Amino acid sequence: MDQTHLHLITNHLAIIGTLFAGIVLLIGLLSNTVQTRVAAFILMLISSIGGYITFKTGHEAEETVEHIKGISESIIEQHEEFAEKALWLIILLFIASIVGIYAGKKNLLSEKKISWFILIICFVSFAVFAWTGYLGGQIMHANDF
Repeated sequence: MDQTHLHLITNHLAIIGTLFAGIVLLIGLLSNTVQTRVAAFILMLISSIGGYITFKTGHEAEETVEHIKGISESIIEQHEEFAEKALWLIILLFIASIVGIYAGKKNLLSEKKISWFILIICFVSFAVFAWTGYLGGQIMHANDF
């Protein structure tokens, strides 16, 4: 498996993992279960790591496709611009997840408020990851329609 294949696989982990983690966190908030919230934060950590791997393998993936006939340089640039925004959200989500795990394990009084804030970060991250993935899909599939 080369970096291009790794890029294509891990982007799904970041997108679907973040959505799933957000849903689990929402369930944990609504059911008032700290263990469920901590589990959601662990899923966010895994999703963030997948997103970071996706970002780090992006250049190699670009090198693989940029010489293929019919590939639009402008779509690659759009994808790359959103990927840079996504990287900052990956880092923010990773740090927020660590804070959430700490707050949950230490039973901090503000843990639930922190969790609601992290939920917002998670769903914003999901939206940016999903849009970045959509743009990435357009690189190879723009000519399919």
